[in-house]
Amino acid sequence: MKYKTNIKRGAAILLALIFLLSCSVSAKGSVALPKTVLLGGMPFGVSLQTGELRVGGFDDVETESGICSPARDAGLMENDIIKKVNGKDIKSALDVTLEVKSSNGAAVSFELERGEEKLSLSVTPMLSTKTGELRIGLWLEDGTSGLGTVTFIKEDSGAFGGLGHGIVKTEGGELCGFKKAVVSAVTVTGVQKGKSGAPGELKGEFHPEHLGAVTKNTNSGVFGYMTSYPKGFEKREIGIAERDSIRNGGATIFSTVDGEGVCEYAVEITLLDEGKDENKNFLITVTDTSLVEKTGGIVRGMSGSPVVQDGKLIGAVTHVLVSDPCRGYGIFIDNMLSEIP
Repeated sequence: MKYKTNIKRGAAILLALIFLLSCSVSAKGSVALPKTVLLGGMPFGVSLQTGELRVGGFDDVETESGICSPARDAGLMENDIIKKVNGKDIKSALDVTLEVKSSNGAAVSFELERGEEKLSLSVTPMLSTKTGELRIGLWLEDGTSGLGTVTFIKEDSGAFGGLGHGIVKTEGGELCGFKKAVVSAVTVTGVQKGKSGAPGELKGEFHPEHLGAVTKNTNSGVFGYMTSYPKGFEKREIGIAERDSIRNGGATIFSTVDGEGVCEYAVEITLLDEGKDENKNFLITVTDTSLVEKTGGIVRGMSGSPVVQDGKLIGAVTHVLVSDPCRGYGIFIDNMLSEIP
């Protein structure tokens, strides 16, 4: 009887543990969301190393017989993925350069992928009269980099979230996979103003020192860990808004668009169907004339700018409307916090 009683007691304890665990899990299945975070608003640079060697573009080669681009003329296209050159596995752009230089002008064979298609092409290098070297006029990329805005940092762990949307491949909107991704400090050096039909963007200079690493690239943003804070970052703890408390009306965004550092700008919030899109949960209208004068509204690089209403963090800027740079979309903060690594 004692044995049976212990089994029953053990089962009761197990059920209690399951109940407690289920109570601490969010709708997305992650651990309970934090009550407070450190407010972001500062720019950061992300560099993703994809492990793929992709054609990024072409260059003209000046030769004795005229200007040409051997790679483009042979049929290579942007976004082709180079797999082998002269039958050898390729790991970097330098590998391709060495094969071209050692070709003595003979055709160089390329094995590549174009979407689902596998292709084989031959490219004949040409002697550049400008450099005196064999060239094929090919730009290669082994990753991607860009500028965005930090939304929040968790002080206890250094975990952070930014952008409010994922980094995607140019074709199809597919999220970029990566083997390594580093976070760099950035100084905003200028802005290309946005206008109807032509979204603007922040211009920035990447610094050599790394602030941390990205571990996740999701539809709700990029996430990782900060090992050090950006220069000028002032810790400001802020509470997290319950989704039910977010309302239509006035709010502010925090962003860095010039040398003045993180500044606060007035906006209006219009709630949307929260289930419509993972990172387009509400509409933002910029009402702050100083921001409109500086940027024309919302521009690329401001993605991730935290949105605050009634003293609490409600979300982040994610996209600009191409037809109206003073309007854009935002993501609810709980969608981002549920992705904390």
